[in-house]
Amino acid sequence: MTAEKVAKIGFLINPIAGMGGRVGLKGTDGLAASQALAKGAAPQSEERARVCLRYLLQKTTDLQFLTAGGKMGENALAQCGLTYEVIYHPPQQSGPVDTISACQELKRRKVDLILYGT
Repeated sequence: MTAEKVAKIGFLINPIAGMGGRVGLKGTDGLAASQALAKGAAPQSEERARVCLRYLLQKTTDLQFLTAGGKMGENALAQCGLTYEVIYHPPQQSGPVDTISACQELKRRKVDLILYGT
Protein backbone atom coordinates (compact mmCIF):
# COMPACT_ATOMS: atom_id res chain seq x y z
CA MET A 1 0.00 0.00 0.00
CA THR A 2 1.42 3.42 -0.93
CA ALA A 3 0.91 6.60 1.00
CA GLU A 4 -1.21 9.28 -0.61
CA LYS A 5 0.64 12.29 -1.94
CA VAL A 6 0.17 15.50 0.01
CA ALA A 7 -1.05 18.17 -2.40
CA LYS A 8 0.89 21.43 -2.30
CA ILE A 9 -1.69 24.23 -2.62
CA GLY A 10 -0.83 27.85 -3.30
CA PHE A 11 -3.55 29.90 -1.62
CA LEU A 12 -4.07 33.60 -2.39
CA ILE A 13 -6.85 36.11 -1.84
CA ASN A 14 -7.54 39.46 -3.50
CA PRO A 15 -8.60 41.33 -0.32
CA ILE A 16 -10.66 43.96 -2.16
CA ALA A 17 -12.33 41.79 -4.79
CA GLY A 18 -16.08 42.03 -5.08
CA MET A 19 -16.57 45.26 -3.16
CA GLY A 20 -17.27 47.54 -6.13
CA GLY A 21 -20.28 45.71 -7.53
CA ARG A 22 -22.11 45.86 -4.23
CA VAL A 23 -22.13 49.68 -4.36
CA GLY A 24 -22.68 50.19 -8.08
CA LEU A 25 -19.07 50.41 -9.28
CA LYS A 26 -17.65 48.28 -12.08
CA GLY A 27 -14.79 46.95 -10.00
CA THR A 28 -12.22 47.85 -7.39
CA ASP A 29 -9.18 48.63 -9.54
CA GLY A 30 -7.20 51.75 -8.75
CA LEU A 31 -9.11 54.43 -6.87
CA ALA A 32 -12.37 52.46 -7.06
CA ALA A 33 -11.42 50.47 -3.95
CA SER A 34 -11.37 53.59 -1.78
CA GLN A 35 -14.59 54.77 -3.47
CA ALA A 36 -16.25 51.44 -2.68
CA LEU A 37 -15.21 51.68 0.96
CA ALA A 38 -16.46 55.28 1.13
CA LYS A 39 -19.85 54.10 -0.20
CA GLY A 40 -20.11 51.51 2.55
CA ALA A 41 -18.78 48.39 0.83
CA ALA A 42 -17.10 45.79 3.01
CA PRO A 43 -14.50 43.25 1.93
CA GLN A 44 -16.08 39.85 1.18
CA SER A 45 -13.25 37.76 -0.25
CA GLU A 46 -11.79 36.54 3.05
CA GLU A 47 -15.14 35.10 4.19
CA ARG A 48 -15.63 33.48 0.77
CA ALA A 49 -12.18 31.94 1.08
CA ARG A 50 -12.99 30.51 4.52
CA VAL A 51 -16.13 28.88 3.10
CA CYS A 52 -14.02 27.30 0.35
CA LEU A 53 -11.41 26.08 2.84
CA ARG A 54 -14.05 24.51 5.09
CA TYR A 55 -15.49 22.69 2.08
CA LEU A 56 -12.04 21.39 1.07
CA LEU A 57 -11.43 20.12 4.59
CA GLN A 58 -14.60 18.03 4.39
CA LYS A 59 -13.12 16.25 1.35
CA THR A 60 -9.47 15.79 2.31
CA THR A 61 -6.84 16.63 4.89
CA ASP A 62 -3.78 15.83 2.79
CA LEU A 63 -3.08 19.46 1.86
CA GLN A 64 -0.02 21.60 2.40
CA PHE A 65 -0.79 25.33 2.04
CA LEU A 66 1.64 28.00 0.91
CA THR A 67 0.30 31.54 1.04
CA ALA A 68 0.91 35.27 1.21
CA GLY A 69 0.78 37.08 4.52
CA GLY A 70 -2.15 38.82 6.18
CA LYS A 71 -5.28 39.51 4.16
CA MET A 72 -3.81 37.85 1.06
CA GLY A 73 -4.32 34.36 2.52
CA GLU A 74 -2.69 33.90 5.91
CA ASN A 75 -5.64 35.28 7.91
CA ALA A 76 -8.21 32.92 6.35
CA LEU A 77 -5.98 29.87 6.79
CA ALA A 78 -5.27 30.76 10.42
CA GLN A 79 -8.98 31.35 11.15
CA CYS A 80 -9.74 27.88 9.81
CA GLY A 81 -7.05 26.38 12.05
CA LEU A 82 -4.93 25.16 9.15
CA THR A 83 -1.19 24.73 8.97
CA TYR A 84 0.48 26.86 6.31
CA GLU A 85 3.73 28.51 5.27
CA VAL A 86 3.85 32.21 4.41
CA ILE A 87 6.01 32.51 1.31
CA TYR A 88 5.39 36.20 0.52
CA HIS A 89 4.93 39.17 2.85
CA PRO A 90 2.89 41.94 1.18
CA PRO A 91 2.75 45.51 2.47
CA GLN A 92 -0.30 46.60 4.51
CA GLN A 93 -2.04 47.83 1.32
CA SER A 94 -1.39 45.12 -1.24
CA GLY A 95 -1.93 45.56 -4.96
CA PRO A 96 -1.59 43.75 -8.29
CA VAL A 97 2.20 43.63 -8.10
CA ASP A 98 1.90 41.68 -4.85
CA THR A 99 -0.39 39.09 -6.45
CA ILE A 100 2.11 38.70 -9.30
CA SER A 101 5.05 38.40 -6.90
CA ALA A 102 3.26 35.85 -4.73
CA CYS A 103 2.29 33.77 -7.78
CA GLN A 104 5.87 33.84 -9.05
CA GLU A 105 7.05 32.52 -5.68
CA LEU A 106 4.36 29.80 -5.73
CA LYS A 107 5.49 28.80 -9.23
CA ARG A 108 9.11 28.68 -8.06
CA ARG A 109 8.05 26.36 -5.25
CA LYS A 110 6.25 24.09 -7.71
CA VAL A 111 2.81 24.00 -6.11
CA ASP A 112 0.29 21.55 -7.54
CA LEU A 113 -2.52 24.10 -7.68
CA ILE A 114 -3.04 27.80 -7.07
CA LEU A 115 -6.37 28.53 -5.41
CA TYR A 116 -7.12 32.24 -5.89
CA GLY A 117 -9.98 33.77 -3.96
CA THR A 118 -11.86 36.81 -5.17
